[in-house]
Amino acid sequence: MGVKMQSNEERKANKITFIVILIIILFFIFTLIFSYNFIDNSSNNDHSQLKSPEDCYPKESDKAKHDSEYPVEGLSWSPDGTLLAASSENDGFIVWDTNNWVKVYQNDRRYLFPTSFSWKSDGSLLAVGRNMRGICIFDTSTWEPKYHLEDGIDMVQKLSFNPDDSKLASANFQDKIKIWDCNNWKLIKSFKAHNDTIKQIDWSPDGTMLASSSWDNTIKIWKTSNWKLYHNLISHKDHTEGVSWSPDGSKLATGSWDDTVVIWETLNWTESHIIHENYTSNGLVQWNYNGKLLAVNSFSEIRIYDTSSWNLISYLPGHNMGTFSFGWCGIDNRCASASTSNQINIWEYEQTSNSFKLERQLELIFD
Repeated sequence: MGVKMQSNEERKANKITFIVILIIILFFIFTLIFSYNFIDNSSNNDHSQLKSPEDCYPKESDKAKHDSEYPVEGLSWSPDGTLLAASSENDGFIVWDTNNWVKVYQNDRRYLFPTSFSWKSDGSLLAVGRNMRGICIFDTSTWEPKYHLEDGIDMVQKLSFNPDDSKLASANFQDKIKIWDCNNWKLIKSFKAHNDTIKQIDWSPDGTMLASSSWDNTIKIWKTSNWKLYHNLISHKDHTEGVSWSPDGSKLATGSWDDTVVIWETLNWTESHIIHENYTSNGLVQWNYNGKLLAVNSFSEIRIYDTSSWNLISYLPGHNMGTFSFGWCGIDNRCASASTSNQINIWEYEQTSNSFKLERQLELIFD
């Protein structure tokens, strides 16, 4: 049988059909790539960008009314221990000189909505996370806002400069972690880290890993060289709140609403100790400056543990409405605790009695 030759019309029709199919395939591939980038938000597709710092200034038209008490959302000592910053989500923030406890700065912009702090290691910059619309970076020599990092409308839950100050990590109230380049303040990475609200982030002391905790009950360890998941720590049976590296990086403490604190050995990521608390814990944990003490935050008090024996050595009461925030000083064993009112307690460690005494009380009240 002879082979039937195609006519010119048939060849032309087949060519057109091939081109149409090729266009459809290319369109489908392009759609997949676009959708992946949109969902992953790995660059600037989520509208995160550097903006004018004007939005960080207090204005007379929207100053806080100060007609009610709000929880102290954030407490953070400067790296040299000379300043303490405290924020109220609805009332702005105040910075005190810890030598004489005089206010050196207050920003009472009602719509700043500060939620968290992170200091540059030399204390020259203070990053302030906001309940909405990003991060304000303040120059601490003048207390002028230098940069405003637009971060959409999500609450910035936590902030953390990495150890060499080259990057700033932020975690939003949803499920994303964002990494900012501190040389030009551009967003260099954004990724979905959890399946629920992220509550805490903390860089390892050498900067090679970032730990994150979430209400999805997990702790995740991220490799900062490529931002790939390195370990997924599953131990807690309820929301995980706290995550904190020991100063030497050999241990990681994690806390949960299940009333347990787990101490992980970071060499092999095994559980070396579990603190079982017979009280209602909110899961916040934090090592002191030399790693000899660990603070665990409950809804009524702060408990201090000796990390060599894991014995409870002290507890910090004093808040009528429960504890909400806590922060160690980075150079000694002073610490600050705050309540769901505007009260802040400053504690000092007495080594002879192995206990803490209340040094003074502050109030987050604007002049």
